[in-house]
Amino acid sequence: MEIKNLSEERLIYNPSRTALMDNAMGYKKPLDYTDLYMLERDTGADLIQGLKGRFYDLDVTLFPGEGVSRFLIFRPIDEGGTKAVLVLRAVYIGMDTVDIKLPFVIREEEGP
Repeated sequence: MEIKNLSEERLIYNPSRTALMDNAMGYKKPLDYTDLYMLERDTGADLIQGLKGRFYDLDVTLFPGEGVSRFLIFRPIDEGGTKAVLVLRAVYIGMDTVDIKLPFVIREEEGP
């Protein structure tokens, strides 16, 4: 997800205020460093080194004209979900907050 601050104010995005909700009543929060560490420990995969600094984990502050592009990582959507909404709550722009909703249609990946 790429964020660009095109305002004249400071922008603050907190990934812990983000959720992915689907039409099958699924509610997912993005994985943070601790979640990835536990997943790495349980699976033996080398996740953290490959993703260090490349995913949203902590608050991001952007001054006017700045931008950032990182991954938001979620656990898989539950079976039966065909639509989803990514909700970013309380994105600060200066002293104001905005909620952003990004709708998605879920499609199965086509195989060879």
